[in-house]
Amino acid sequence: MSVRRQGDIFLIRLTGKDWNPQLQYGRDTLAKNHRLWGGTHRASTALITNGRVFVSGKLTHERREHRTVFFKGAWYEAVKNTALASWNAVGYID
Repeated sequence: MSVRRQGDIFLIRLTGKDWNPQLQYGRDTLAKNHRLWGGTHRASTALITNGRVFVSGKLTHERREHRTVFFKGAWYEAVKNTALASWNAVGYID
């Protein structure tokens, strides 16, 4: 299983056996330049179906806090980290 990450978004590469969404007109959305979960991560192509988010093309971060991830024609399922809090440290730490 191939898993990539951009900040709090985990990206799970889909194989042929995994990639068989049951699409329904009116429920599912294929979007260009889609902002994931209303946040700062933006996918060049996204398919939202049955509560799942699939991305292809590239994933960028609006504030440039993370490197752009290029998918090179592959599709990935995007999964948001569900941790309640995170922390970081800057400056001089003893």
